[in-house]
Formats: sequence, structure tokens, C-alpha cells
Amino acid sequence: MRKTGLLNNIFGALELPVGVFQSLAIIREFRPSFVLGVGGYASGPTLAAAVLLRVPNAIQEQNSVMGTTNRILSRFVDRIFTSWEDTEPPTPAEKTFLAGNPVRGNLLDEVSHDEDRERLHILIFGGSRGARSINLAVSGNLDLLAPLADKVRILHQTGLGAAEDVKTSYERVGIQAEVREFIHEMGPAYNWADLVVCRSGAGSLAEITALGKPAIVVPYPYAIGDHQMRNARVLEAR
Repeated sequence: MRKTGLLNNIFGALELPVGVFQSLAIIREFRPSFVLGVGGYASGPTLAAAVLLRVPNAIQEQNSVMGTTNRILSRFVDRIFTSWEDTEPPTPAEKTFLAGNPVRGNLLDEVSHDEDRERLHILIFGGSRGARSINLAVSGNLDLLAPLADKVRILHQTGLGAAEDVKTSYERVGIQAEVREFIHEMGPAYNWADLVVCRSGAGSLAEITALGKPAIVVPYPYAIGDHQMRNARVLEAR
């Protein structure tokens, strides 16, 4: 449980045994061969039930800093799969395996066929829902990029409700940009890009590293445990 207030912690503590008993019933009925947890509040009771029933189990930590649930479960589970060599805090070496983060199998096959390669292609996005601060930072500094307007093309995913304002900002300085609220197929967008500007969540970093894309990452400052900043620092050091 995170420190979100005494009352919330009390309710969370009372609900935890209920979740474990519900998970025990589900596992007994479903009879899985293996249980994998990836963190978060739902993972705790489920993995606790798997440990109690001696069902083979493991956790997978996507970030370079373990979340609270995985940190607690790491003491009891059979296996720990990490995505970074120096995940914090350290876990028992005998049951820890560096596995990386999975990416969609067809990501490398989704090639863009755009023939305009004389200009730098920049992909900007802030996660699946966009990032208001990235939208504002880009829109507010486009004058700096204006002298290179004939040398760049931009694909910018803004999130819901922000596309028109961002599009107007590009038009004001004469930069060719395709602005969308949402990008449904990230594979072609990644492959189109020469440079990516994005958050430093585990999923985004796994995809840009799998594709070998140069990137400017902007950590989300309110991520739990500041894990996006550490993700970015670890990647920067490689």
C-alpha cells in the first residue's frame, strides 16, 4: 500500500485478506499451471494465493525501480524476471533472471514506406493518452525549430482534445506536421521516425530500444518512486 492517507491504508489492509481468499477460490477453480504477476494492487492477492497453494509462480518487473507490490512479493515467489540489469532494490540472485520487457512480435515488421528521407522525421508522443506538458513545451518552442521547417517532418500524438491547438501551433511557424489525438498502429510510426520524443515508461523504452531509435525522453515527474527518471538515467548510461 502506498502512503495515501491513514484511512485509505486501513481500508486497504482490511480488503487485502478478502482479495487473497477470492484469489484462492479462483485459482482452485481455474487450476493454472503457472501464475505470473506484473505488479499493481491486483497482483498482490493473486500471487499470495499462488504461493499458498504452491502453484509455480513468478513476478515480472518492467521498471528499473520495483513497485511496492513486487518488492513485497519478491521475498516469496519462485522466480523474479527483471527488465534492467541493476533493478532496485537488489533481489536474490538465485531466483532472478534478466528477461527484458516483451514487445509485440510484429513491431519490427511494420515498416513505413514513406519515400521522403531527405528530411528528419520526428515522432512525438506522451503515452497512449498523450502528455499535456509535452504538447505545451513543443508548441511553446516551435519558433526555435522554424528555421529548419524545410528540413523536418513531424508526427505528433497529442491525446484527446488537444490536436487542434497543437496543429495550429505548427501551422503558425510553417512546419509540416501530422497531428493526431491517437496513433492506433505504433509500428509504422516508429519505423517512419528518425528521432522519437516520448515519456520514459517501461513500454516505450522497450519499443524504442528494440528498434534502435534515437530518442529524447521526458520522464513523467509524478511516477511512483520516480521510476521514469531512473529508467531514463539507466538508459542514458548505456
